[in-house]
This record gives sequence, structure tokens and C-alpha cells, in this order.
Amino acid sequence: MFAQIAILGSDIVPGDILKRLPGVPVVSKADVDPRYPHSQTLTMADGSLYFIDPGQMYDVVREAPKPSAGVLVVGDTTTPDGLAIVTALAHEVADRMQLPAVVAMGRDYDVRDFEAVVYDELSYLESVDSAVLWAEALEEDMSVMSSRELEAFDVAASCTWCGADDEDSEPVLVAGTWLPADLCTPCAREARRQGGSSRHLATI
Repeated sequence: MFAQIAILGSDIVPGDILKRLPGVPVVSKADVDPRYPHSQTLTMADGSLYFIDPGQMYDVVREAPKPSAGVLVVGDTTTPDGLAIVTALAHEVADRMQLPAVVAMGRDYDVRDFEAVVYDELSYLESVDSAVLWAEALEEDMSVMSSRELEAFDVAASCTWCGADDEDSEPVLVAGTWLPADLCTPCAREARRQGGSSRHLATI
């Protein structure tokens, strides 16, 4: 999927398509020449050159990042309070690990579909479903991590889609999946507008 975003010229990368040059993606970008600090040269897919100002904003169309297998978050979700705790843990997983996070609702999941399993260490043994999923992940020799171990990961401070600095952004819940870590406000709005896709884990 593609979306239009506004970024600085310095943040344009190969594959981006400038709104003013539709259908012609950027192939490469030359470093800024010290003699011309306000000019940077883009080589386009059709062989043409395009000059940009690294400090100016440009509207570009960019492909959303490829999906990650994500993380399955397990814990006791049989009560409203338990579900709230495990959901908050999934939010934290997305924020810190910068991977999509799915709350396991029941036992109908194949742990091998995920990169890792994170469990709520206070409740995962209180539910048969979550205990079984935790045990299956161990049997598959997967990466299995407790909620306490998440503290080793820093909270993301930039948008994982467009790369913009945004310390106030939050993970976004789309189609039952917390999207990978932080999205800036424009990217989060686009994610909500599109409502995810039919793939295993929601995307922008």
C-alpha cells in the first residue's frame, strides 16, 4: 500500500515518488555539495535529474513498510480487568519493540506465525489458553519474553513509517493489531482512515 506524506527534501529516499513527478520514482540521491548547500540532486527512474532543497518540504508517495511477523501477547483475558492489562502490555510491546502486537484472545493461534511471544508474568498461568500458548512457544524454541523484560527496550521516539521525530506519538490500534511502535499524527490518521488490510497483521 502507498500513501502520500510531507517530508523534508533531506529525508527523501530511493523509491519515493514526488507528487510533482508522478509515476517516476527516485533511484538515488547525491550528497549536498558544500558549494551549493541548498541544492541536492535526485536521479529519477527515467534517467532525468531533479534538484531539491534539503530544507524544503515535499509531498511524496511512499510505500508502507513490509509487514513484520509481529509479536503474540499472552495473558489472562477472561475478565475485563485482565483484558485491560494484557491490552496495555500489547501497546507497550508495540511501543518498545517496534513490532506489531496482537493480544491472544483464546487458544486459536499458531505461535509459529509470530516472531516472538511476550507474556504477562502476573497472569499467564491463570488462563489455560495463555499457559498453553506460552508452553507451545517454548516447545518451538521461540523468543519468549516476560513483561518485565520489556524494560530493556527503549520507547520509540520517531515515526516508524516516515521517520519523522515525534516523541508524543503513540502506537495505533488497527483491525485488532497494535501497529509497529510509533506513528506520527499524519501517518496514524492515514492508518485509521484505511482501516488495515486483510493480511495476517494490519498495515497502513
